[in-house]
Amino acid sequence: MLRSRLEKYSKWFQLLNRWLDLIVTVGIVGVIFTIFSNNPLAYVVDFIATAYIILYLLNYLIESVSHYIKPKSN
Repeated sequence: MLRSRLEKYSKWFQLLNRWLDLIVTVGIVGVIFTIFSNNPLAYVVDFIATAYIILYLLNYLIESVSHYIKPKSN
């Protein structure tokens, strides 16, 4: 997301956005390990990555709707 667009979102969302690339990468690696090794730790990593992404998407949806509904002040 562009930094100029990101400035209107909360600090919490900016923190989530900063870590999103790393978490998605870890989630992809976790899925690959789950498929090939069937390691229980890979399931835990995949679950944490999925929970983080769901939290990110819900937060993005809520903040975007709240910015859309909020009246614009001049």
